Order: sequence, then structure tokens, then C-alpha cells
Amino acid sequence: MNQNIKRLFIVLSICLNIGFIIFGSYYYMKERAEAKQQRGFTEKGMHISFYRSLQLSPEQEREIDKLFDDYLKRQSEMKKENKNLRNELISMLAGEEYPDKGNLNRILERIGALKKSREQTTVEHLLKVKAVLAKEQASRMFLLLLSRSEKE
Repeated sequence: MNQNIKRLFIVLSICLNIGFIIFGSYYYMKERAEAKQQRGFTEKGMHISFYRSLQLSPEQEREIDKLFDDYLKRQSEMKKENKNLRNELISMLAGEEYPDKGNLNRILERIGALKKSREQTTVEHLLKVKAVLAKEQASRMFLLLLSRSEKE
């Protein structure tokens, strides 16, 4: 009888451990997916749900979709260039010799210019979208953007 109780506890322990691993994995994967979405890995999906809340006509939706595709392409190119510059900067800093201040400043200025350019691209995109929307839709869009901005 004592052996049977020990076996029962061992089986129960194994089952509980497997359950913990399964539930832990589920929540870990769910958390990673949410983090990816927050970082913009599903920018297209976020864009669609955001603009659908403005109750767009099919024509407006097509026009805004084209504008957003162009915007994402331009942003992606700038992100790639920014990443290359950061890698170059890190390599320079990690080197054996003290880095040349002129080269450091050149890279930092370029990174700053890219950040400014990305912001300008976003503003231009929003103005183009605003031109497609009716006045009420545009007001609603900027209220939504403001509320999202305040949450960050």
C-alpha cells in the first residue's frame, strides 16, 4: 500500500510539472507575441484596426492603405540605415584604439538626422491621411493618436 501511495504521488508530481511547463510556455509565448505587437512587428495589422475605427469608406481605405504602404517602406529604409550606423558606432567604440571624435560626431549627426527624418516622414504621412479623411474622421484620428500618446 505504501508503495502505491508513493507511485501515485510521483505520477501526480510529474503531471503537475508537465502542466506547469505547458502553462508557463503558453503565457511566455503570449507575452512575447504581445511585446512584438507593441514594438510594431504587426504594424500593418495595427494600422488596419486603427483606421477601421474611423469608419472609412472603401475608397478611403484603399487610398490610406497605399499611403501606409509607402510610409512603411520609407520608415523601413531609415530603420535599416539607423541600425547600420549604430552597429558602426558600437564597432568603433569597442575597438582597441580611442575612436576619432570626427568620425564619432559624423555618425551621431547622421543618427540624429535620421531620427528627425523619421519624425518628418510620420508628420507628412499624417497630413496626407488627414487630406483623405472627412473633418470628423480627422478629428477622431487625432484624438485617438493623442490618447495613445498619453499612454506611452
